[in-house]
Amino acid sequence: MLKNFLKNFFLVQNSSNRDIWVKKNLEDIPKGSILLDAGCGPQRYKPYCTHLIYKSQDFGAYDGKGTGEGLQIAGWEYGSLDYIGNIWDIAEKDGFFDAILCTEVLEHIPYPEKTIQEFSRLLKPGGTLLLTAPFCSIPHMEPYYHYNGFSKDFYIYFASKYDLKIISMQTNGNAFDFIAQELLRTSNFITNTIMKLLYRIVLAAVIPILKFFSKRDTLTDKYLCFGYHVRFEKK
Repeated sequence: MLKNFLKNFFLVQNSSNRDIWVKKNLEDIPKGSILLDAGCGPQRYKPYCTHLIYKSQDFGAYDGKGTGEGLQIAGWEYGSLDYIGNIWDIAEKDGFFDAILCTEVLEHIPYPEKTIQEFSRLLKPGGTLLLTAPFCSIPHMEPYYHYNGFSKDFYIYFASKYDLKIISMQTNGNAFDFIAQELLRTSNFITNTIMKLLYRIVLAAVIPILKFFSKRDTLTDKYLCFGYHVRFEKK
């Protein structure tokens, strides 16, 4: 019960904030537009795309177990994929898509710059790119984990380089949210039963305090956050 209580405080917040942002931005894409869900994984956002022509892409090799190190995702299933292969080299003609969605994928790609360039190639002029990635993260889905995160300057630089205009850039969470998330994760690495119980008791006191500061914070997201949610337009 205590574990679920703590989890609902912060661990869910990271993804739920992202879900809200993705859903809102997908709703803004005109009906009938062709959308590519790049690095789609289990296609969790497909239900938000019923008004769109949805196309899925992934390399299709992750099995939910990986090397067994870091954080893995059990029960991983891709579903049917329209494009299978490297995300930085997608077999489709220039300017084919009206929109591209790519969420929490860049850290798993050895060539994030080439990936941004490829998205620009695939988008029609005026097309939309919805992109999210961590600002800071711990190893997960190894051996497919290459970067721990990306700063706002990464997006600004490569947007300019590859004919993309940033329409909006939103931080996900703040420093208090991030610290709470990682404190909660740490409990997963404690193997001694008594130590784990004591740690969770401490968290039960600390997490509400961090939550209190988080709700009143107006500054720390500039220095530490879960990640960025960025909307681009192809020039």
